Amino acid sequence: MTTFSTGKASVDQACGVRGWTFHDLRRTARTLLSRAGVDADTAERCLGHAIGGVRGIYDRHKYEEQMKVAFEKLSNIIEQIIDPEKGRVIQFPA
Repeated sequence: MTTFSTGKASVDQACGVRGWTFHDLRRTARTLLSRAGVDADTAERCLGHAIGGVRGIYDRHKYEEQMKVAFEKLSNIIEQIIDPEKGRVIQFPA
């Protein structure tokens, strides 16, 4: 586990933010996936969570395409948070 600790310490140093955990990143990603309109099952699969019960036993589909779309939506939201001006359409007067 020292690799994670060392990596996290480097990130803490670079960004100046302390007191966060890797679980905070997972929670934030899950929240942003909901904001992006990603359905709950796909969002849970993006985090590596198994869908339980009968559905989890019988449904063996990998949902790779759905997760790809979800991660693209997550990426777009993160970009908007980091740089709100990026991707804005400017209307020119007619």
